[in-house]
Amino acid sequence: MTFAWTTFHRDALQSLAADSYADFLRRSEEAQRMAGQFYCAARQAARREVPLLAAGKMTAKQAARNFANRLAADHGLTYVIYRSGRASQCAPGRRPPPSRSQPSPTTPAP
Repeated sequence: MTFAWTTFHRDALQSLAADSYADFLRRSEEAQRMAGQFYCAARQAARREVPLLAAGKMTAKQAARNFANRLAADHGLTYVIYRSGRASQCAPGRRPPPSRSQPSPTTPAP
């Protein structure tokens, strides 16, 4: 016995696809809205730290630590997920891992 698509099958699949797309679109818009809010908050936090750095009242490391602490406290930013899917914990003074497109300091450049 072979399977044959009927009108019922097509209608059910079309309804499922429409519901899934609407859900995906809604979640995508929410993620975009949240990213925009976080971007504004990060800029605002940086505006507080940069003048102190420029005035010589703190070192770049202190400013970075204050900035990271402020983002962690205000927004619960505890880790970053990179495009590759790898998660890295946020810690003051910690450098991000080298990207694959750039050689790491221990890897000789071609």
